[in-house]
Amino acid sequence: PPKIRVLLIDDSLLMRKAIQKALALYQDIEVAGTAKNGQEALAIIPQINPDVITLDVNMPVMDGITTLKHIAVQFPKPVIMLSAFTQEGAETTFDCLTLGAMDFICKPSQAEGQIEDQVEALVSKIRLCAKLRLKAASRMRVQKTNMQESQDITARPHAGKIVVMVGGEGSDGAYLRIIPYLLKSIPCSIVACQQMDAKIFPSFCQYLDKYSRIVVKQIQHNDLLKKGVCYFLNAPISCSLQKTMLGTACHLGPCPGNFQQSLDAMLQAAATIFSAQTVGVLLTGKEYPREGLRTIKRAGGMVLAQNPTTCLNPDNIYGALDSGCIDKLIAEDDMPAMLWHLLRETK
Repeated sequence: PPKIRVLLIDDSLLMRKAIQKALALYQDIEVAGTAKNGQEALAIIPQINPDVITLDVNMPVMDGITTLKHIAVQFPKPVIMLSAFTQEGAETTFDCLTLGAMDFICKPSQAEGQIEDQVEALVSKIRLCAKLRLKAASRMRVQKTNMQESQDITARPHAGKIVVMVGGEGSDGAYLRIIPYLLKSIPCSIVACQQMDAKIFPSFCQYLDKYSRIVVKQIQHNDLLKKGVCYFLNAPISCSLQKTMLGTACHLGPCPGNFQQSLDAMLQAAATIFSAQTVGVLLTGKEYPREGLRTIKRAGGMVLAQNPTTCLNPDNIYGALDSGCIDKLIAEDDMPAMLWHLLRETK
C-alpha cells in the first residue's frame, strides 16, 4: 500500500528535523515536505498533495489559525495541531479544533528524547487522520463571544431531562463545535465524558465555559444535576448517578473495570432515573457502551451519533449502527439544533 504522506509545518528547524527523523522509523509514513510558516506551506500543498498535515500553532509570517482557515477552504486535508500548551497556547489550540483541526498533541520540548516520547501518539493520530476524506469548508464557524458571567448554579432548578455525551480520542473538537452553540435555555442537564490529559482538562473546561451560553464545569463528587449546566467527566474517573431527596446526584470514584464498563453503568443509571427524558450522544472514539445505549432505547429515550465520516475514530459509531442502537446520525454543526428540537418535544 502507498505510504501516508505527511507535511510538517513548524517554524523551528530543529523541531522539523527531529519529527522527520522520528517518523522515518515507520515504514507506512513518509514526510513529503516541510515548511517553516503557513505561507510557505500553502504554496507547496498543491505540489506535494499530503494526506495529513501537522501544524504548529505559533509561527511568524502566517500563524497556525490563519493557515488552518486557508487549508480548510482551499485544501481540505486533516490537520493535527502541535501546541506548546501554556495557558495562552491552550486557548489558541482550542480555537483551531473549533475551526476543524482533527486533533492535537502537546508540542514536546526540543530535547530529542522528549520528542520520541510523543511520536507514538503522533503516529497513531496520523494513521487515523489518513483515513479521512474531508470536504472543503464553506464557512468558518467559531463562536468567540465571552459568555462567562457569575452564576449561582445551586439556585437553578433540578433537571428533569438529561443528555449524556460519550467521546473518546478526537472528540475534543466535536465538543468544541457543539457545546458553545447549545442555547442557554436548554431544558436539561448534560453529562459529557471525555478522555484527555489530566493537565489539559481544566483548561478545556474553562475554555468551554468561557465561550458557551450554558454553564460548563468539571464534575465534582455529589454535584446535583441542574438545568442548563454541562458536567464534564474525564476518564479514568467513574460517575454513578443516584436519585436522592435533593435531586439526581453524581457520585465519583475509580472505574470498577474499564472505562467502557463505567460508561455503560452511567448510561443505564441515566435511563433508569430519567426514562424517556434521556438522550444519549455518541461521539468519535473507541468506547462503545452497547448495554448503556440499549437501556436508553428500551426506556423510550433517543440515541444520536456523530456522522462517522467526520470522526477521527468512527469504530464505535459503526459498531452501534450495526447493532441498531442509533436513531439518527447528525453532523456536528446540526447537533445543537437537533438536541433543542428533541428536548422541547419530549413530554
